[in-house]
Amino acid sequence: MDDINEIMERMENANVTILFLELSKNLRCAEDLLDSCNSSCSSCSSSDDKGNVHAAKRFAEQSMEILEEHDKIKEFDCWSNHRKQLKEWAKDILLKVEERKKQNKFKDKFDNLSRKWKEETLITSSVSEIISNKSYLEIIDMGREVLPLIFQDLKSDPAFWFFALEKLTGFNPIESSHRGIIKLMKEDWLKWGKENGYV
Repeated sequence: MDDINEIMERMENANVTILFLELSKNLRCAEDLLDSCNSSCSSCSSSDDKGNVHAAKRFAEQSMEILEEHDKIKEFDCWSNHRKQLKEWAKDILLKVEERKKQNKFKDKFDNLSRKWKEETLITSSVSEIISNKSYLEIIDMGREVLPLIFQDLKSDPAFWFFALEKLTGFNPIESSHRGIIKLMKEDWLKWGKENGYV
């Protein structure tokens, strides 16, 4: 018959194993949430993405809290390497969460400026008024990081992004015979965007 201490130790080890498996499952779930809907994905809404980010952060923070409490129990020192690996995983997820939050904030700024620009230039046909609009110029000031968002918008809306794109890229792919024809200008830019990894 097994010694009672040996039985208790096996039970404790089994419980710790189950705990670590559950924590691993939680952290995997957190990563899946971050991967399932990124900030430039057109198939999910901004609110969906923010909800995923919030849930991923909660999973990672809860896992970290449990692991830190586990650190305090001397009897579990033999599990220190496993705890370290899980804590590093949780820290990595939390870093990804912060990066995603910055991306969402950047996208929110673009969406707000883009909406304001389109509203304020809706009834004008003057190109100079369209490209000198304050919100339009603020979008250009956001730098090259905004290019994927502009191309994403251009795919669904033939708004006059051409000046901004040329300003940000230093390039103009529009064929001379296409100038003034919005549809063809749009196609030329989307082709260039695809070739250069923005679409």
